[in-house]
Amino acid sequence: MQVNFKINDYSRPYILELAHSLSKDGSDCKIEWTVNEKYKGTIVLRSDDMEENQTIVSLRNVDIESVNFHDYLTLGFNTIKLTMSLLDPSKKSSYYTPSALIIL
Repeated sequence: MQVNFKINDYSRPYILELAHSLSKDGSDCKIEWTVNEKYKGTIVLRSDDMEENQTIVSLRNVDIESVNFHDYLTLGFNTIKLTMSLLDPSKKSSYYTPSALIIL
């Protein structure tokens, strides 16, 4: 999945919020994300811990006093690529369903 969007400021924090569902007794799921073909990360969702159905990726943290200060975004056009895959696709009851994607 690829998401393209534009931003017009440097000072505002941004997050990517994913809402999803994963089969409870199926395989765990891996989400690999890439921002602007430069910044990458991986999130592993455990099927036995799916009470939380939201995942948040911080795209910009503008608090310069924080150890998590970062900025993956550029002024103007940005691209986020998401790849979702089951870690054990042989489990027959496995599924991963994204239901919403929000950039705030």
